[in-house]
Amino acid sequence: MRNFFLSIGILGAMFMNAQTYSFTKSTGTYANLTGSTILNNTNWVSFETAIKLPFAFKYWGVALSDSIYVDDWGSLSVDNSFGEEISFMFEDLNSRGASKSPISYVVSGITPNRILKVEFKNIGFDGDLPGLVDSANAQCWLYETTNVIEYRYGTASVKATTWTDAGVYVGIFDPSFLNFVNLEGNPASPLVNTTDMNTFNPLTTLPATGTIYKFTPSGTGINSPKIKFQQVGNTIIFPNTMIVNSVKIFNVNGQLMLDVKSMDSNIDISTLIPGVYFISLQTNEGTITEKVIRY
Repeated sequence: MRNFFLSIGILGAMFMNAQTYSFTKSTGTYANLTGSTILNNTNWVSFETAIKLPFAFKYWGVALSDSIYVDDWGSLSVDNSFGEEISFMFEDLNSRGASKSPISYVVSGITPNRILKVEFKNIGFDGDLPGLVDSANAQCWLYETTNVIEYRYGTASVKATTWTDAGVYVGIFDPSFLNFVNLEGNPASPLVNTTDMNTFNPLTTLPATGTIYKFTPSGTGINSPKIKFQQVGNTIIFPNTMIVNSVKIFNVNGQLMLDVKSMDSNIDISTLIPGVYFISLQTNEGTITEKVIRY
């Protein structure tokens, strides 16, 4: 599944003050963009194109650089590495022909309430070749000031046999892929996976026309000077003020090495092979992920 899932196995630099997000689903009228700037309207198969951000935007609590990247997998990346972190229609997409499947964007509203809107219109799917009969329409909206992310879905006609996997992958993922909100199963009432990176599942089909998925930043995490764990030797020590609900430790290949569902003491990692690991803590105040070392 391209490097959307390769990124899970090759963990990048961690976001040290990761936000958490709340998810809501609603419905509304879907409207194609007007007056938009065309990014790609060729008979494309594979591409990645930069959009210069029109306003400051934070993703998982971190300010993005001056551009965001759109690619042919129905997603946006925070850098030009096909990371596909902002994934609103992740599948192996294709143009349905020159001038038939435009990728475009527009900026609406006025400061400080502008919205960057990216649209995939009349898109085809690799699994539907050679005829490219199936099609879909979807948009991704990024909101100034609030840093809200919305996915909006238009008309779609996709056969079950078209999917190159079991469906379409939809969610938001930080560049490490250790913090995420992955939507799974029935798109009308999706399961919201925020904890199990080893069993990402797709939506079984695209959401119905008019569906709106909204991801709202709900905090700045817990990795702050007043609440922070320490490592002493091979022991992870939690302060009395930190309520830890679960602990997961992954190796650098993304393999789950330790999974503790409830906590009433510190964690001893001396049973692990010496090396670098990533620890993910789920607490009452959010999720924190950091690097630890087994000495």
